[in-house]
Amino acid sequence: MTDSYLSFERRAHPRCKELLPVLVEDPADALEDPYPAQIVDRSEGGVRLNVGRIDIEEGTILGLRPPRYPVDRSLVEVRVVNRRWLGDKLELGCAFVGAFSWNWWKEYSCAG
Repeated sequence: MTDSYLSFERRAHPRCKELLPVLVEDPADALEDPYPAQIVDRSEGGVRLNVGRIDIEEGTILGLRPPRYPVDRSLVEVRVVNRRWLGDKLELGCAFVGAFSWNWWKEYSCAG
């Protein structure tokens, strides 16, 4: 593979270079308020979240929404597939549960 081929592939599936704010809800706990997190990486298949909580286990289904997203709209569901610590921060690797398109999240996605 040439460098130009690798560059093309990299642009074809861009990764987010900035942290995107997101609110996380646990559908299993309807009484709990959404808590803030950050999307540190994204792809067509899922997201990596930087969260301030440590009680989220692999296999957990979470609901995501942008901070200004209407509360009455459906959440984007993700399943936690892995966890890793980076210093004192927990990152969750999450896969989209259903079909998802970043088109509606344009205001919150990476520029360019």
